[in-house]
Parts: sequence; structure tokens; C-alpha cells
Amino acid sequence: MQTKEKVSRIIEEIEDKNVVAVSHENESDKGEGSKHMFDDLILGANLISGEDSALRVELGEANAHIDTTLERQFGGNKLSAGIKRFIWKILAKINRPMFAEQNIMNHHLVASLNELNRMRGEHEAEIVNLRNAVMKLNIQNTYLSKKSAELQNAMEEAGISCGGGMSDFEYESFEAYFRGDEETIKDKLSVYVPYFKEQDAPVLEIGSGRGEFLELLRENGIKASGIDMFKPFVNKCLRKDLDVQYGNGITLMKTIPGDTLGGVFAAQVVEHISNDDVITLYRESYRVLKEGGYCIFETQNPCCVSIFTNAFYIDPSHKKPIHPYYLEYIARLVGFTDVKIAFAEKSRADGNIPQIKSDAIENLDEVNEAITKLSEKMYGCQDYAIIARK
Repeated sequence: MQTKEKVSRIIEEIEDKNVVAVSHENESDKGEGSKHMFDDLILGANLISGEDSALRVELGEANAHIDTTLERQFGGNKLSAGIKRFIWKILAKINRPMFAEQNIMNHHLVASLNELNRMRGEHEAEIVNLRNAVMKLNIQNTYLSKKSAELQNAMEEAGISCGGGMSDFEYESFEAYFRGDEETIKDKLSVYVPYFKEQDAPVLEIGSGRGEFLELLRENGIKASGIDMFKPFVNKCLRKDLDVQYGNGITLMKTIPGDTLGGVFAAQVVEHISNDDVITLYRESYRVLKEGGYCIFETQNPCCVSIFTNAFYIDPSHKKPIHPYYLEYIARLVGFTDVKIAFAEKSRADGNIPQIKSDAIENLDEVNEAITKLSEKMYGCQDYAIIARK
């Protein structure tokens, strides 16, 4: 039997008993009032079901109504007290499922709070472990930095620098022998000077070497400075009264405020460093350049076969050649939009494959076109530059 039906039946029985009690007292007005009270109670009971969402509201109103009505109809006699107890038992039975459900909800709530507390404890432990790990890494980093500085000093004292294991004296002699005399290099690099002439901010050269390009800029009234990791070259530049310091170019650039330089230049540098450093060098260049400033990186051209037989592998400090399309892509990747590849005509290798002259070859034009392409691959420009404008 449904709860609502049970309540209705019980209240009907109470009503019958109430009618008998009222007739014994001959108080028709009280009996009539009691009947209205139980009519209201039956109506309230009909609203109650096991899943009624308004159960608490209805029960609260019924409780108040019952207390007030019974007190008015029956005063303090035993019948009134008995009816109250009986009705409270009914209400308790109706409320029991709600209380049981509330207990279940309370149980789940306590369990959830306990689980959250446990998880918080685990996260706090993880945070402590991470902090300890960071502290250890900082200690290790400090130690490695110290040892790196000691190693650098030891290499300098031993006369060993960046020249693939050669001493400073040997590498300086090597550069002079294979790179060419300074006037020749100045002539080759002069094609890049016009890009910096209109700049009102200084130019930074990474890997300034013997100072050929810095001299060109000075001769054209362009303010510039340089940095190099090879001390003999730094000393040579200082003797020329050029503004050059000893150190790592990327490290230096990270200390320069953004949008302050008119240009960044590096010739024959990127083939000496890692790919990560190439990307970092481009990113830092873009950051420090003012709007309209130029970043120019020159390197050897792997599209020309002659660099592998004439130049690239002669220098033991070279890491790998870099394709012009890749270097152009990195420039665009970091933010440069005005980017072009410029092949250095003054770096062309000696020699060429001659054209064929014959009336007996039907497809002579096609053959000579193929020969021209092959000659360009064999004896083309050995250097190229990526010219990027911010």
C-alpha cells in the first residue's frame, strides 16, 4: 500500500474516533471545527508521496496546523494529547525515508570531504618534492656554471680556443691562410653596408672576427660594435680601435633591451653553432631590432657542390652547412616578414662547364640548358645571405 493511502486510512480512523468523542461532549461546534481540521489533514496527506519534492514544506505546515488546531479544539484533555502523539508517530513514519536518505547523503559528503583532504595531502607532498627538486637543479646549475667557467679559463691558459682544438696562434694563422686577406673580405662584405646606412640606431656584429665589416661600417659613418669568442681576434679589433668585446653573442643579445638596434650582422657564423642556437639567434635579433632594422646572416651555400671540395670541411670548427630555404624559414618563423635569399656573386667558384656548339644535336638547347644548371650547381655562388627586415 502506498504511503499516501496509508496516511489517508489512518486519518479517517482518527476522524471517526473524534466524531464519537465530540458527541459524548455534546459540543457540536467543536466537533465541526475538528472535522474541518481533519479534512485539512487529509488534504495535506494526499499531497505527500515518497518522492514529493515539497515534503519538508508540507510537513512543517502540517505540524504547525495540527498543534494549533488540536489545542483549540480539545484543550489540554487526554484525547488531545493522544491524538497529538498518534499524529506525530504518523509524521515520523512519513519522515523516516527522508531522514534515511539524508543520512546516506551525509555519509557520501563526509566520504568526499575525507577524499579531498587525502588528495590535498598528496598534492602538498608533491609540491614539497618539486620544490626540493628545483632547489637541487639550481645547485647543480650553479656548480656546472662554475665548472664551465673554470674549463674556459683552463682552455685559455692552455692556448686552446674555438678553433677545433687548435691553439689561438694556430687558428689565427689558419683563418688568415684559408679565409683570405682582410681587403678581399672587406670587398666581399661591402654589398651588405647599404642596408645599414639609413639606420639611426647602432649595429651589432656577432662573430666580428678580424673586424673587416666593422671597419666598413665605420668608414661609412655607421655606429657599430662587435663580439667574438676568439680572443686573438678581439685583441686585433681593439688595436684597430674598434668597439669589440670578448664573449658569446647570444648571451650578450639577451641583455640588450628590445627595439634598440638598427641592425644585426653575422658572416660565417651560423655554420659554427647548433640549430637551437641558430633559432635563438634569430629570435633575439628580431627582439632587439627596431622597426625597419635589418638582420643579415651570411653562410656557405650547400646548394653549390664546390663548397664541399673547396671550403666547408677545411675548417674543423664547422658543424654543418645550412640550406638557404631552411634559414629563410626560421627567419619568417620568428616574425620577420620581409625576407629574401641573396647569393653572393663575389663568392663564385672558379671554373664552369662550357656550352656545346654543334649542328648535329637536335635538342641542343635543352642540353645546354641542363649544362648551365649543372655548372651553377658545381661552380655557383659559394656564399649566400638571408636578409630579413623587421
